[in-house]
Amino acid sequence: MPDKKPRSKDFARKKEPKNIENPEGFYARFPSWRFSKIDDEHEKWSFSKNGVWINPKIRLRFSDFEKQEWKHIIGDRNHFISIHQLVKEAQNRITALGLHYDKLFSLTINGEERIFGILEDGALFFLWYDEKHEICPSQKKHT
Repeated sequence: MPDKKPRSKDFARKKEPKNIENPEGFYARFPSWRFSKIDDEHEKWSFSKNGVWINPKIRLRFSDFEKQEWKHIIGDRNHFISIHQLVKEAQNRITALGLHYDKLFSLTINGEERIFGILEDGALFFLWYDEKHEICPSQKKHT
């Protein structure tokens, strides 16, 4: 049996990724919508039970968002929210769904209406429709 030859130094080169992507590169992208994580079983926050898909004002709002890059959407009214800031019912539901995320994204429709979802690589995976701003109620100042 022949002796094994030692590897040449060419094989010991440091490996580098071929494509280096900025994890925040999606900020320059236009939003896209995903539906695979929708929680349509939830009694209060279901999209289907609340008629979201047939509501023209909500469809127009999504259409308006599609014309903007994420860097113009994300701000005071549309932002990430830590799971720990959500009401206990929402935290428990996240666990029951087997979702393992540190934060959700809150997208304001108007007034109290919010869409909660998971923002990944420029795509918002819809999760809940919060008609009454109860998933993460605002803390009133000076109270």
